[in-house]
Amino acid sequence: MMKKKNEIFIQRLKMLRNEKNMTQLELAKKMGVSRSKVASWETGERIPSAEETEFLLRFFAVPAEYFYGLGNNRYNINTEGIFELDLTKLNSEGIMFLKQFYLLLINSEEYSSNQGAKN
Repeated sequence: MMKKKNEIFIQRLKMLRNEKNMTQLELAKKMGVSRSKVASWETGERIPSAEETEFLLRFFAVPAEYFYGLGNNRYNINTEGIFELDLTKLNSEGIMFLKQFYLLLINSEEYSSNQGAKN
């Protein structure tokens, strides 16, 4: 049996899968691999191929740095500090709600970056 090389990857893969309420079998079917392959990733016996890793990163919408424990930023933020979201998972009502919530936050003194300038 191979030594577990990446405990953080193992923990995060399990956590992300569980957050989606998916079994190993369900994830395996989504990816077109066997359940035993997913199980071997979660026990540290094997690591996913480059193609499998790319699928996992897109599916769970996390950056590679987070997935492999090189950083703790779970969300994709580009070099300009802009937060990127995959809105394709939302319907039009969800997008409108998100817009309204965003406007509420940026207009709120409590969450505004201008708060320090007012004091």
